[in-house]
Amino acid sequence: MEYSIGEYDDDHDDDTMIDWEDDFGFTTMSEEEVVKPEKDETGLALARVYFMYNVIEPLIDNLMKNPENEIIKWPDRAKKLKAFKKKLQKIRDGELTIEDVK
Repeated sequence: MEYSIGEYDDDHDDDTMIDWEDDFGFTTMSEEEVVKPEKDETGLALARVYFMYNVIEPLIDNLMKNPENEIIKWPDRAKKLKAFKKKLQKIRDGELTIEDVK
């Protein structure tokens, strides 16, 4: 019996498709072949994390001041938070570094 590519084999209970040439578009590789980030890239990412932390920490500290007061007066907070968010995005994207704010 001849099979064409993609044809099912009716003689098998598991409905195996006879298609030995289809690799589904992927290949395998060993652990050694996996490209690992360079130490410089890892160091840069870590520097960004610490930079973001140092930018966020004063906000958290200020919000924790005077915990006995239930109301926080924060005029123009939307404008200030929008600018803060933009600053965080620039840090994330590498457009702003710690050297830029020194």
